[in-house]
Amino acid sequence: MRFSLADEQGFLDGATVRLIFKITNLSTTGALTPLVDSPASMFRRLRILCNGSGVVEDVEQYNRVHQMFSQLLPSQRRMNNITESWGGSNAASTLSAAGAGASIPADSERTVVVHLMSSFLSQGKMIPLSLIPAVLELELGELNDCFSGDANKWEISRPRLVADVVTLDQSLVNSYSSHIISGKSLPIPMTGLYSVTSAIPVGSSQWEAPSTVSRVSGALPAYRRSM
Repeated sequence: MRFSLADEQGFLDGATVRLIFKITNLSTTGALTPLVDSPASMFRRLRILCNGSGVVEDVEQYNRVHQMFSQLLPSQRRMNNITESWGGSNAASTLSAAGAGASIPADSERTVVVHLMSSFLSQGKMIPLSLIPAVLELELGELNDCFSGDANKWEISRPRLVADVVTLDQSLVNSYSSHIISGKSLPIPMTGLYSVTSAIPVGSSQWEAPSTVSRVSGALPAYRRSM
């Protein structure tokens, strides 16, 4: 699943980006009962590329990482996120235990709203889509990753991204372009997110987490165009 994020004058507010799609339960007898807080865990990998080839973010095992970070949120926020995505169920919700997502009945469908977890989209700065054209890629996981049981059948359709895009005055856009053409940069600092898997040998009494990630500094490549 690929989404092109580009605009001649727009600046994207990454915090407002939401993925919307429809889930259809293809089973005629069994309901789809969510095991996770968000449909975002239906995707096993997220990648964001800029300027065609520059990989800005690449998170494998995205489904597990998203659920892990969700479980670290305060219960109130988890309840809000679950209600926004799956829809709330009749399960009791307390301050110490978040609610559960509502099941999708057999032979029915539901439109869900997903708040994607991304360092690039949540770094706090507006993203100039004319200078940093980006592509968002999402790779689906297995049928039973997010739902109870081992015989689930479903499909998704009509995926789309919605977000707030701010349009600036043309003179201000030209000033940003002139800034880039003159050889200067627009730094966008962000904290990278990495998923590392390590096996613990059977019977081990000691285990040390692998340390394979180093500190990297730099700026996102900016698109240069003639005026």
